[in-house]
Amino acid sequence: MKTIIIGASHGGITAALAIKKYQPDHEVWLFEKTDSLGFIPSTINLIYNDYFSFEELEKGETHTAEILEKAGICLFLDSEIIEIDPEKKRVYSTDREYSYDYLILSMGSEHFLPNPPYSEQTISEKLITYKSKQRLQEIFPRIAKADTITIIGGGLICFELASSLAMDATKKIQIIERNLRPIHRYFDSELLVELAKYLPKNVMIYRNESFYRIERQEEQLTAITLSNGTVLSTDEVILAINPQPQSDLLEKIVKLNEDKTVVVDSYLQTSAQDIYAIGDLVHSKITNISYDYYFPTISNAKREAVVAAYNITHSHKIACPPIQKTMATKLFGKYLASSGLTAEEALFNGYQIRKIHKHYQKLAHYGALQEKELQIQVLCNKENGQLLGVQLFSDSRQAVELINQFSTFISDHRTLKDLIQVDNFFSPDLSFLPQIFLDLFMEAKE
Repeated sequence: MKTIIIGASHGGITAALAIKKYQPDHEVWLFEKTDSLGFIPSTINLIYNDYFSFEELEKGETHTAEILEKAGICLFLDSEIIEIDPEKKRVYSTDREYSYDYLILSMGSEHFLPNPPYSEQTISEKLITYKSKQRLQEIFPRIAKADTITIIGGGLICFELASSLAMDATKKIQIIERNLRPIHRYFDSELLVELAKYLPKNVMIYRNESFYRIERQEEQLTAITLSNGTVLSTDEVILAINPQPQSDLLEKIVKLNEDKTVVVDSYLQTSAQDIYAIGDLVHSKITNISYDYYFPTISNAKREAVVAAYNITHSHKIACPPIQKTMATKLFGKYLASSGLTAEEALFNGYQIRKIHKHYQKLAHYGALQEKELQIQVLCNKENGQLLGVQLFSDSRQAVELINQFSTFISDHRTLKDLIQVDNFFSPDLSFLPQIFLDLFMEAKE
């Protein structure tokens, strides 16, 4: 048997390795149109946080050709697939054709182009994107040289970038966010108010605004006109909004949604026989809500990759389970994490909600944790106490690990009363002083 995978993204690489683990004799051919393997989109943040230098950009790749070839994977770099024939089970590059038994689509995503539509020349000259290794190589010197940087978008990508750039106090960072509340897909207003206390003076947020026009001025400065008429001056403009799937190749091959994502069933099978789609190409099912969600993350892509690999190599297929949108990040020196629904999402889906907010002033009697704080906000169903969402805010890296436990609770539809069953270790310097799960259990109502 032979599986061809289009795209050596994080999902594509994970799928290839998983197939070889399940069936070592299974042929796996992995095609990537660039020369990079599993490039981390947020590599720019790693550079600004001094994990490595711009000259060591290859460290932003998670795999090497040697690793994949040693695993028995046939790797084709700088090789773009330009056509798929699902009837003949063949794919075509510019000069060759290749047959397959199974095909996995893992082409990833690119940034949305802003509206009104701009020409490709305008995008390349005035709007910076940095998701790929090649693009970051081109634009990093411009970002490093800029005194004023404007970021379009107020989501997680934007704030992680702003947090990294703002560490250089000589740079002025301007964020244009079309919503009233930034990072609204993960956090309610209570924890965002806390985050705002630590916003550096060189970061300015323009909420409930979008940009109307971008014009190049003298001395390479750019003028951005906002929807309210305000004109901002900046050296560079970075586009940091949600991506769109790279699915142009798939039109008339498989069924697509209106947003150009690929329609798949619970097993990640597309409308074409023996063709699977994963990662940024597909929607995800979310625990406790009725509609699918576009949630393009590396962790989600890897999980879907393993499910697709399992279903290709086993007669008994497994369904891809819902996700909880679990995330953790570090912004402006503070750690934040989230899993499950926000209050806005819960109310939209018809839940009567109850919020429980806990603020712990220290996390241990001894050791480093005694100087750390934690705020936790729990969202539950008012009727039965079922956990719907959890958000954390702390100055402790260790504290955000709690979000993985809460993700499991939400996935299992646990209630506040169920938290009495949690059995955690105790150590005076390693475990948390507050009995967090017992505290939440005692919030349960009869």
